[in-house]
Amino acid sequence: MGRNDYIGAGQFATPGKGKASQHDGIEKDSSSSAQIIGDAGNVSQVKAISRPTKTQVIKKHIGRFWVCYGIGGIVLLAIGLPILFLVIVPKIAQRLVDDADLPIYSVTIRNPKANSVVITLATSLKIPKGLTVHLDPLTLQLYRPEEPTFIPFVEVSLPGYKLRGTTNITLENQLVTIGDIDQFTKFLGNAVANQKFVIAARGKARAHLGALHADVTLDKKVTLDGLDNLKGFSIDSATAVFPPEADGTNLRARLTIPNRSTVSFDLGNETLNINGPNGLILGNATVLDVYVQPGNNTFEATGVLDLATLVGNLQTLITYWAPSLANGNIKLAASGNATIFNGEHIKYYEDILNGLELEGEVPVISLLANSLGNLLGGGMDGIKNLTDYLGLNVTEILGEFDSNLNTSTTSVRSRADPVMRTVDMG
Repeated sequence: MGRNDYIGAGQFATPGKGKASQHDGIEKDSSSSAQIIGDAGNVSQVKAISRPTKTQVIKKHIGRFWVCYGIGGIVLLAIGLPILFLVIVPKIAQRLVDDADLPIYSVTIRNPKANSVVITLATSLKIPKGLTVHLDPLTLQLYRPEEPTFIPFVEVSLPGYKLRGTTNITLENQLVTIGDIDQFTKFLGNAVANQKFVIAARGKARAHLGALHADVTLDKKVTLDGLDNLKGFSIDSATAVFPPEADGTNLRARLTIPNRSTVSFDLGNETLNINGPNGLILGNATVLDVYVQPGNNTFEATGVLDLATLVGNLQTLITYWAPSLANGNIKLAASGNATIFNGEHIKYYEDILNGLELEGEVPVISLLANSLGNLLGGGMDGIKNLTDYLGLNVTEILGEFDSNLNTSTTSVRSRADPVMRTVDMG
């Protein structure tokens, strides 16, 4: 190949022409990215040129614009961190508080005064396992959710707590001021009158999740068992006292007051009216040191019966007692009169109990036996000796009384006509 045949690297002599080709000197095969170098008689193929990967492209891009990305990151942090601390973390903390269970195991209301009580409360707060929340001290406001507006009636203070799983929370003998007597009275009235009642509490505190903290609102409504109008109240026994004691006491009784709730009430000294029909008051009874705890509570009562009123309304009373007498019982009814604690009238308790009517029945035989036994001072032996001496059969006397009772419904003689023997005691 002569000098004129070689034009230059990558150039070919055009057959039949003495000039060099006007191409760039490099031809690309249409089927390959390989470059073909050489003359017409000697063509060789070299390795294809590799393209950069995506990672290399990104690194190169960041390397060129790192300043822009740095500024953008700072801007995002400046926007995102406040959102994290001011929005996201508080929402997480609030959600934990909202979802936490708050069962109330017991409530005790003691040492009542006109404007204050002493409260003991046992509850717990449960949060998801694996989380630990430190709760700062807070003030809880108790209120009635039935009201359209928020009216707290009592405020209680809780210390700080470390919450993990289920944490017991106890409020021990805390003296609290009654902020709203009307709302407090309504709350107690709901607890006494209903099978279920609601206690609600609201408070604000700071919660700490590790190094993060947030302000949260605790607002819980808890449904508890109520006293259901003291359903199950009973007069277990009653005894007439003759002659009356120095203070006028002529009646003694044993009462059972049930408490179906988890709330304990310290009432002090309770005076009850002994009621007949149509608002007739037959006397009063006093129960000392009344502390009503969950379950059945037994108390001794002393009473003063107005015998003049009793005798003057005997026919009305026999008619009133007829249904219970037919079953061998006598019905006694009572309602609140006064609640006195350490010499002070407790008006909010009086407002509730004075409108509460309690009824119980006492077996006639038990009443007569206890009364006669007390009169004779010898119990049942004394009664037996007396009836033996008089030649009386108590069963026959009561049967005769029951027979007379059944023959009259609306008009009953003030006295039955048992066969009585006149005994010459001379």
